[in-house]
Amino acid sequence: MDKVTPGKFRLRGMFLFELYVVSLFLLKKESESSSSSSVSERLPRLEALRTQLSEAEEILSWEPPQSVEGRRCAVARDYATALDNMVEACRRAAQDEQLKRRGGASARRKKGR
Repeated sequence: MDKVTPGKFRLRGMFLFELYVVSLFLLKKESESSSSSSVSERLPRLEALRTQLSEAEEILSWEPPQSVEGRRCAVARDYATALDNMVEACRRAAQDEQLKRRGGASARRKKGR
């Protein structure tokens, strides 16, 4: 992104916001269609989206609230809250996955004894 739009200006903020929306959409589609990918595999990608959204929110916050960009900033703030909730839910799910794997592994070890 830095090669396409270096610096912090309005258009970059809009690009980053749109990039976030598309990236999240693709990640959700991928997780819906692929039952083999675990939550712990998707979590880093979900966390990485926070960087894009945060920068978009920062840049767009400089624009007047009534402008298109200012309204997009308000939406970005709402999306940031939702993203934080998704990341936290994925972290809990990833921990549950690890506990299940450990539980299954210890049960297999006990059977083997």
